[in-house]
Amino acid sequence: MKRPLKLIVLCCVSAVLVLGAGLTVFAASSNTDTSAADSSNRSSANSTSEKTKPKDSVHVSATGIAASVLGKTEDEIKEAVKSGLSLYQQLTDAGKLDAFKTAYLAELKTKLDAAVTAGTLTQAETDEKYASKQAEIAAWDGSTELSKGGKDKGGEAKDSTNVNVIKVAASVLGKTEDEIKESVKSGKIGDLLVAAGKVDEFKTAYLAETKSKLDAAVTAGTLTQAEADEKYAAETTKMDAYDGTIHLCGGKDHSKMFEKKDKASIDSSDA
Repeated sequence: MKRPLKLIVLCCVSAVLVLGAGLTVFAASSNTDTSAADSSNRSSANSTSEKTKPKDSVHVSATGIAASVLGKTEDEIKEAVKSGLSLYQQLTDAGKLDAFKTAYLAELKTKLDAAVTAGTLTQAETDEKYASKQAEIAAWDGSTELSKGGKDKGGEAKDSTNVNVIKVAASVLGKTEDEIKESVKSGKIGDLLVAAGKVDEFKTAYLAETKSKLDAAVTAGTLTQAEADEKYAAETTKMDAYDGTIHLCGGKDHSKMFEKKDKASIDSSDA
């Protein structure tokens, strides 16, 4: 009788051990599944957070600011630009350039402060953006398009060393920029310079303006002296070869663009 009893006890112990091992495996599997689910949920939450992160809202509308300063609607400003009157020219003609610059920077400051409050920008980032835009606005003379929030449509700050060819030609020829634009509808700036015997004078004035802008860029820290020297050498080479019969860029004489009505929105700075 003793042997059967021992067998029964052994069987019971074995059953308990097997059951215990099974429960341990199940518990471990359950914990693993729970951890994986938690990790997945956290990943999903992070992904959602990234997707819903507020966008940078510090862009300022130059057209909107100009409209406010000039007491006009934005559509009126845009229509004037389409007719060939640049934003800069509209502000200058009305004696409102300084008022525009002040209002533009005030609006930018308001948006930057709001971005800091919303947590989309740090104070250091806003200070950097404001300083960059402040320098751009201070130097803005209409020869470049104002960028949005410090960046242009392509995402990079525009080169502020480009020379306004029409402006230089107008100065050399003793005419207004509008008169130059009207004249080049049937030709190019070079034709006017050749006819007036002013090609060499134009080249000298162009390089002087280029040098002035490059020096300003070096002072502002947007170019190194080496970069400025390289740019000036390139422009000098262009001017040495310029005889009034080629199109300039930067340099380039885009005055032919004014021949078509749908191109009338081109700023004189692009000429």
